[in-house]
Amino acid sequence: MDQIVQKFLNSQSVAVEYPGSILDSITNSAAPEHVANIIRMANGQFRLDPLQISHWHDTSVVRIGPPEHLNAGETWVGTIHSHPQLPSEVLAQSEGYDLRTARAFRGINRNFTASYVVGPSGVGPYVGVTDSL
Repeated sequence: MDQIVQKFLNSQSVAVEYPGSILDSITNSAAPEHVANIIRMANGQFRLDPLQISHWHDTSVVRIGPPEHLNAGETWVGTIHSHPQLPSEVLAQSEGYDLRTARAFRGINRNFTASYVVGPSGVGPYVGVTDSL
């Protein structure tokens, strides 16, 4: 999964007001959250579904649903999303939305086994990753 986390962080932001990669924007608490479904391909490798972002009127919540299309042999196994924040803040998935949503996805898809959040952590160019389920 380390490779999929790196791929997510290096993905180009789809927010026009925050050009650059997701990694470039995660230390700006005003930046939108990004999210993508994680798909296991037939060959066992992982890919990301297209990125989605939170809306400008509420950048603290990004909504995602199951993938709209899976190729033959592909399985939806999780999600990954960013928490743009200050490095001094605690990186965690919220019980009220992040974890509740992941558990609901797990309830409709037994292959859904991971919910990742990435964000700044500590001083320097450090990135934290938390996993649930």
